[in-house]
Amino acid sequence: MSELIEEKKGFDTKMPYIFMIATICQAIGNNIAGSYINFYATERMMISTTMTAAALSVARFGDLLLSLVSGVIVQKIQLKRGQYRSWLLYGPFMVSFGTTLLFINFPIPEFGKYVQIFIGYMFYGGAMSFMQVSSNSMIRKIAGADTDARMSITAKNIQGQNLSRFLTSLTVINVILFFEGRGMDGYTTTQLLCITIGILGYTQLYRSTGQYEQYDPNFKSSGAGSVKISTMVASTLKNPQLIFLMIGDTCRATVMTTLSGIAMYVFTYVAGRPAMMAQYLSISAILAVASSFLLAPIARKMGKRNSGRLTAVMCIISYSCLGLFTGTNPWIYIVFFSIASASITFISTVAATLYMDCGEYQLHETGVDNRTFTMSMFGVTTKLGFFFSSVIVSWLLNSGGYSAVERVIANPETFTRLIGFTAASFYVVYAIIMFFFYKISDEKAKEYAAENIEMLQKREAEQKANA
Repeated sequence: MSELIEEKKGFDTKMPYIFMIATICQAIGNNIAGSYINFYATERMMISTTMTAAALSVARFGDLLLSLVSGVIVQKIQLKRGQYRSWLLYGPFMVSFGTTLLFINFPIPEFGKYVQIFIGYMFYGGAMSFMQVSSNSMIRKIAGADTDARMSITAKNIQGQNLSRFLTSLTVINVILFFEGRGMDGYTTTQLLCITIGILGYTQLYRSTGQYEQYDPNFKSSGAGSVKISTMVASTLKNPQLIFLMIGDTCRATVMTTLSGIAMYVFTYVAGRPAMMAQYLSISAILAVASSFLLAPIARKMGKRNSGRLTAVMCIISYSCLGLFTGTNPWIYIVFFSIASASITFISTVAATLYMDCGEYQLHETGVDNRTFTMSMFGVTTKLGFFFSSVIVSWLLNSGGYSAVERVIANPETFTRLIGFTAASFYVVYAIIMFFFYKISDEKAKEYAAENIEMLQKREAEQKANA
């Protein structure tokens, strides 16, 4: 039973750094798609902003559906290179195909370009869902019942994400302009360079995890692969800890994507200084890197629930102050936004492991090994945040008196006040969940993980005896 290989191998302390390198490379590979989809569609493909938004909305809805089924597919289907490692190998190529398709201006009718955007985004977002659930599930296999080792890997992943964000903020636009100045499509060319880095990073992760997972010929008849889909879904819906966690994380993701989408309006129409957007991004990137290295060790010592609670309290205070004191001063906005962003490091360091704990809890309580599907819910909350944020951004703009025709926000102080208090209110919900409803402590999580491995070993022994 391949699920138990982790008991036969010691934890390799190099693995957190191998995951970190893979995360840096993949984030670089995705950078163009994450930052320039809208610009390329409107400026190079010559698609209207309305139709670009419509095409991406349809694609994101499809991506959400794919993320919901990715956990089912990964849990139920094993390819020849292993249940999880197969996606570490094939996934980056699928992502690369999708992201590159988004940045090629084919000489085709406009409707064909809508289809092109849809297909590209589906490959990009869908494959990322498969990669995320597989890489996080590999963390569980590598670390076994050692929940501290699990956190050591997820902490390095966050550091890798932030380092990549910093590096790309310094280099990518300059690389694009370099190729543009030589008569090439800078976006397409830079995209090709970035995806090459992404593929190389995950290839080394695939090669480095071979000792932890091999093809299991008994996959369909035993373990998680034998769980019926109806049982998988029903047991998940009956897992109150997972449901509470997903509600809280959807609130966090909604705030994150809302503030990302609203920032340019703040600096352009409230402050009247659009060039400050570059300073805002640079400060955010530098702070993210610093906090991920300085605060991550503290988060691991505090524990997962306490990290979530501290993040909630600090974000409520920071965003409330942003709403109260910003007015039209962009520097006050940056200061309180930065404090909140730094505090989010506490929970982001351990966020993925909370879903691992929910999976261990469910297996312990029900005997149903649904950990892979449970892990897939981690990505679902981010994509739910995208949907809710689009509604909130529109509401904030309307409430602030934004006019696309006159290019003005009529009530700038009301606008920034609503931004701050809306973000704080979502974190109030998150705080209530982490203080009163999410019950899995670090100690309990360790007990569940150890007892689950013992239970699975007994099952494997019984199956061998009955074979």
